Amino acid sequence: MTDPTEAVAAFVRLEPDLVLLDLMMPEVDGFQLLEAFKRHDRPDEFRPVLVLTADTTITTRRRALALGAKDFISKPFDVIEVALRISNLLETRALYQRLREGRQAD
Repeated sequence: MTDPTEAVAAFVRLEPDLVLLDLMMPEVDGFQLLEAFKRHDRPDEFRPVLVLTADTTITTRRRALALGAKDFISKPFDVIEVALRISNLLETRALYQRLREGRQAD
């Protein structure tokens, strides 16, 4: 998805396993989307957001992580590193879902 104004509706409708998010976009910035994603996710859900941004300031990193981002990569980025981080986040999500399913079965 490339239109940030449609991102929240798509997040709710598609329930993605992972979100790749740029912070600097037209009309809606990534911080606003992080806040909206948090409001629309269940409290017991682990849906990782990987932030990709050119802004490397510590303030930006801290704010994104505080708003729920699970990982942060600065541009320009290494494609292999991004793929490995995506793999790790998806593995964590799958493990979380298995744990949750196990608790529901009890």
